[in-house]
Amino acid sequence: MPNNGFKDVDSEASILRFLNETHRLHDSCITSVKFDDGRFVDRNGDMHCGAGSEAKLTLSFDSQIGKPPARFKLMFAGVSRFEYSHDATDDGLILSCEVVLDDGMVRFACNEWDSEPRPLVVAKSFKYLTVI
Repeated sequence: MPNNGFKDVDSEASILRFLNETHRLHDSCITSVKFDDGRFVDRNGDMHCGAGSEAKLTLSFDSQIGKPPARFKLMFAGVSRFEYSHDATDDGLILSCEVVLDDGMVRFACNEWDSEPRPLVVAKSFKYLTVI
């Protein structure tokens, strides 16, 4: 399956590459969220829940870093957790992010020292694209 320019984040080296290329998402904000967990209700009204373990999440970020300012798209697959609390008083400002690989899962968190805003994703895989 082609990656369409996306870079996988699946090792300590790729985590460092992501953090360096995105400047840890410093001075950025989430501009869109798309979540698809595969569940649906069919025309007969039956709910289909079996695909929930294959949930997909796409987060788009705009950053003030660079000229012109950078845009990043992060894609997660096999999402088991997604939590986002938007703090309007801080305009959803992201100051930093961290990525941890743990037991075959990726943990992505922003503003790890603070409580708001804090998107938190736990997923089986993670890749990103820089859109300039």
